[in-house]
Amino acid sequence: MLFRSFSGGATAGVTNAQLVIIDNDGVVQFSSTTYSITEAATNAIITVQRIGATNQVASVNFAATAVTAVAGQDFIATNGTLTFGLGVSTQTFAVQILDDSVVELPKTVQLRLSNLTGVGFIGTQSNAVLTIFDNDIGIEFASSSFTVAEAGP
Repeated sequence: MLFRSFSGGATAGVTNAQLVIIDNDGVVQFSSTTYSITEAATNAIITVQRIGATNQVASVNFAATAVTAVAGQDFIATNGTLTFGLGVSTQTFAVQILDDSVVELPKTVQLRLSNLTGVGFIGTQSNAVLTIFDNDIGIEFASSSFTVAEAGP
């Protein structure tokens, strides 16, 4: 910084000074944009990370909502708040998975971070997808109807 002019007869002993801005912001985001689990598992553990400064407390809201998975049948929808204390760089939350005996395609759950409080901002990985893979094995017919000729003696 350079001070150039003063008014009212003021003078300065130091006319040059160096200003150092310390970055104390952090980024909070999912550790991955995709998570996967089999239907037989009890919980999917989702990791949220804080990158950068951890010298202040920060909190962020999370939510797990249905996309192709059905809440109450494939998983339990959940939401809450994660708090990062001083020096804490990771937090987790669980999405409960519900097993059934139906043979089905993979199902997806939307994961979202919002409403960061404290110092920092939500990073680019504020949304993620949890894919639930089926664990059931089934046998099915190749067609819904068949025709056979009756053979007689």
